Amino acid sequence: MTAEVFVLPSVLGMEQAAMLKQDLLTLAAMPDPVEIDGGAVQQIGTAPLQLLVAFARERHARSAPLSWRDVSESLHNAATTLGVAAALALPQKVSA
Repeated sequence: MTAEVFVLPSVLGMEQAAMLKQDLLTLAAMPDPVEIDGGAVQQIGTAPLQLLVAFARERHARSAPLSWRDVSESLHNAATTLGVAAALALPQKVSA
């Protein structure tokens, strides 16, 4: 089974939250593995992080595979600061 790769944009703020929500709702319903590529993220706000947490929890509740292809330092730092890195199951190693 091939994973569906979802690439996060470099900027995820309130302006991008509605589109992110729609994309994640579509992916949440998929039984196939989903791999998130967050390597390009330079800025991320609280609302998009909350959407990603809700998505991760939904995937977990459905026993649907979710993994991370890449995680930028900005994404990792924001998730750690807000205390959601574990909920997102972010890897320890991040790209610079």
